[in-house]
Amino acid sequence: MDEPQKVFRDRVRERDLDNFLVEELRASDSFREWFLSHLPSFFVSPSGCEVRLHKSPQRAQDARQTDVRIGWFNGAALRACVLIESKVTADFQPGQAESYGQEVAALRTELGANCACAVLIAPQAKMTSLRGASLFQAQITVEEMIEALVQRRIGGVGDPELDSRLAVRIELLEALAGKRPTAEWQPVTVESKRDFANAYAEVAKLVVPNLSVRPSSDGAKAITRFFDGVNASPNFPCSVNLKHEFGDGHGTKYANLQFGGQAGKYEQLRALPALFADGIYPIASGKSLFVRVDTPSLRPVAEEFETQRDKIITGLKAVGRLAEWFEKYSAELESLFKPSEPQVENLTEAFETALRALANRAWTELHYRPGYFLDMLNERGGAATAHALLAGRPSDGFAKLWELKRLDLSVEAVALQEPWRALFSEQELRTAERRLREAGYLT
Repeated sequence: MDEPQKVFRDRVRERDLDNFLVEELRASDSFREWFLSHLPSFFVSPSGCEVRLHKSPQRAQDARQTDVRIGWFNGAALRACVLIESKVTADFQPGQAESYGQEVAALRTELGANCACAVLIAPQAKMTSLRGASLFQAQITVEEMIEALVQRRIGGVGDPELDSRLAVRIELLEALAGKRPTAEWQPVTVESKRDFANAYAEVAKLVVPNLSVRPSSDGAKAITRFFDGVNASPNFPCSVNLKHEFGDGHGTKYANLQFGGQAGKYEQLRALPALFADGIYPIASGKSLFVRVDTPSLRPVAEEFETQRDKIITGLKAVGRLAEWFEKYSAELESLFKPSEPQVENLTEAFETALRALANRAWTELHYRPGYFLDMLNERGGAATAHALLAGRPSDGFAKLWELKRLDLSVEAVALQEPWRALFSEQELRTAERRLREAGYLT
């Protein structure tokens, strides 16, 4: 193999990480043992079961699936499982991280408190920027997996072919870790495209000085440039990407603002004509919603840079207009894209899910299992359990959480939060507030 370190540089994708995990976790006992050692101490993998790797069934509430699921099966019966979500460059779609928590809660109810957890895998830089990462019971970085494979090779493999395969897997993971917006990774490139990209970035500094061109591969299919500098608020409900699509030099392409997972809001956005003028318009494609400006198509090769300079500047000005547009209308967009409140008829079901998630957090974070509370949930459901607990004296569970200094996990604290307040009477809300105030949780 000639220069194997270059094989993956221009073509790695998030699905490559999923495929890597499936193969290594299925075929390598040593890697699976290393992986399981990074799970929380409460998780116990059952003995005498067949290990299978696949996607989980689609969740009823959102039709999503895990990227990879490790399942321990006794015949057809699932006995334990680990849900794995991989992230390389994308952010979580609205509600995606929370849906993992709900799925784990349901699995623990079905299989047992020690029999399910969720793991997030991402490059280190991506891991630190992902809102929602804390909702996973374990986090493993791509760099940690690289180090595990490196140490395995250092320890000696014995089989030259296996050693070579490990080297290629390490290269794959290094390329995936390099797919970070802030990385100093320098990919292998097509020279003409690299020179075009460098010249393009210099012109961008002059035309859109408040933005910066994101480092990227300049391989044979490099026809898009992403920009950093569009600052969405921490509460903005979806990912936002600003990009300039080059094309092939013929016809028209676009400068695009991409809002991840918001295609369903297209009609609502289009119904706000005051937001659009001077060639700025919305369009839905796949799961994303785009706001775009038409631009001249470009051939991204160095030999034709100067002859296309005017077209390049036109495209960059369109990118700048979209950045200004987002800054002007970000509050309206945040309101439009904000997930809808659960309907009243679904609120009680969502509330029960929230209570089960609290019970799971009590176990994972405090090693406290609120057994009586879980029995009530199973017998009565979430709303009826909360009504009963607020009607009598403070429960033993409330006292235990007070001792552990974690009254944020109490029914009383949850009842005072939106949107759950709608489920309770004013008297119940006053009772919850009084208990928390007397316990020193509220001032």
